[in-house]
Amino acid sequence: MAGTKGKPKGKQAAPKAKAKPAAPRPSTRPSASLRASGSGGAAKRAATERAATKQPSSADFLALVEVFTERPGVTRARMMGCDGLRLANKYFVMEWRGELVVKLPRDTVNAYAASGRGTHFDPGMGRPMKEWLTVPAGVADWRQLAEQAFTFVAASL
Repeated sequence: MAGTKGKPKGKQAAPKAKAKPAAPRPSTRPSASLRASGSGGAAKRAATERAATKQPSSADFLALVEVFTERPGVTRARMMGCDGLRLANKYFVMEWRGELVVKLPRDTVNAYAASGRGTHFDPGMGRPMKEWLTVPAGVADWRQLAEQAFTFVAASL
């Protein structure tokens, strides 16, 4: 048979249509470039706040560091980019933008805030922390507040 070389005899199958690849599922995670650049709204503001808080410790806070680091279990560490003290990995005091921030019972924090001697600590997210009090320098005795915070955190261990 002339001209039929190489062709199969009989009925020829129709070529199969190529399947379309499935559409990719949308991701709820930011793209790698956004994650790398840190251009997420709240996360970017928080990173900016943390970077702005990296300031050297004041002499008043360094005096607290000397007193409390002599106690067993108390270590100096960074919390939210600030110098702080912790007892068994629980922070009880830190310095934030030149002000003392202490962890105290909620009713004590509310009493200080109501009297005007301090405010609820807000790390910049618009949501004050209930058991953390911010006290400006010269308003109250930092050593006494740090002692109260130490006792409060030690009782929770």
